[in-house]
Parts: sequence; C-alpha cells; structure tokens
Amino acid sequence: EVEYIKLCGNHPRLTKKPRNKGKWNNFEYILGHFIKALAGDSYKVIVPKALLYTHTVFNSQLGLLHGDGSKAGGFAGIPFYGLKRRQDGIQALLSSLGNPRLDYLIMGHFHVDAFLQGADCDLIINPSLKGGDEYSIVNYSDSKEPRQTLLSFHPAHGLTDKSTISLGHIT
Repeated sequence: EVEYIKLCGNHPRLTKKPRNKGKWNNFEYILGHFIKALAGDSYKVIVPKALLYTHTVFNSQLGLLHGDGSKAGGFAGIPFYGLKRRQDGIQALLSSLGNPRLDYLIMGHFHVDAFLQGADCDLIINPSLKGGDEYSIVNYSDSKEPRQTLLSFHPAHGLTDKSTISLGHIT
C-alpha cells in the first residue's frame, strides 16, 4: 500500500512570523486536501494537523514534523546537536505520555538529504521539494536540485530502502 503524508511547512504560511499554534493553517494544508481529492482510491493521503505526527508502518514507529523549530547552524546548515536534543526530547515526551518511542524521526526544513543513525531512533532529513530559491542563493550561495525521499518498509525487517527521487526535470 502506498501512503503519502503531507505535512505543512513554513513557506506558505498566512502570517509573517511562523506560528506554533495552528501551524497547519497555511496553503500546504489546502494543497494536501487537493492531492487527497485527486488521488481518490489510488493511494492513501494523510494531511495531519499535528505538530508531531506519529505513524506506524508495519512494526516501525515514525515521527514526522516539519523541523522549523530547530534553528539552522552547525555543519552544512544542519544543527546536528540541536536535532539530537530535539530527538531525545521527543522520545522522553512520548515515553512520559505512555506512547511508543520512535524508530525514525523524519523532518524537512533544512533542504538537504541526510540520514543520521541513532542509538534507538534514526533521523531522516528529507530534501526540498522546491529546490533552491532566492533565499538559498543570497544566504548560502547555493541552489540545490529539488528532491524527495522515498522510504520502503518490510513487515519483518522495517526500513529496507531509502531512495532519493530527483524532481529537477519537472520544475
């Protein structure tokens, strides 16, 4: 079964400053419902409002969030130590609420493709669907090709493949 989870990002927000409450109230939430309507019964589309959306694929627990709460910095614009603190904080919060701990924490926001193996939870950073823009050129002298990550799971073996799909030919 193919599942597409459409999280809301910080680019199409309706306010100048990013929001925490009602973060889903932006144009990507609407786009997600357009995609859901167009998909019909072809594949499952999920458009969550949650800041951290938890999802089970076979026996693997996934946590998905946009990632804009972690400030840029570190190496290659990725705040590795800040992300590790966030990952540990999310695991502790889930445990304190009696919820299952995550096997994978998946986010975007940093516009790069990265996989960081953790002790009990791996971090996957999804690259940018839109690629480079004026902001990335002015601030980083960089413009990455648009890409997305495709994850494949097996019922007994969990995550078995992480593929990067190039989208430069359609933008």
